[in-house]
Amino acid sequence: MEKEQFVARIANRLNTAPGIVEAAVDATLAELFTPTIFAPPGQRRAAFDNNCNNNCAAEIATRAPSRA
Repeated sequence: MEKEQFVARIANRLNTAPGIVEAAVDATLAELFTPTIFAPPGQRRAAFDNNCNNNCAAEIATRAPSRA
């Protein structure tokens, strides 16, 4: 879904101006992703850790085995 479509749906649901919703969406995205973009050198900060160095793939497989 495109950002404009998302903003329009939320604005319609809340019965408010799209500009207000867009500002809230932009602020939320900035809060989520600023630490990942502006991390100090040598540090890796992420909003979502997708590294799987803790064997998360095996843990997920035990919780939701494939149907195959």
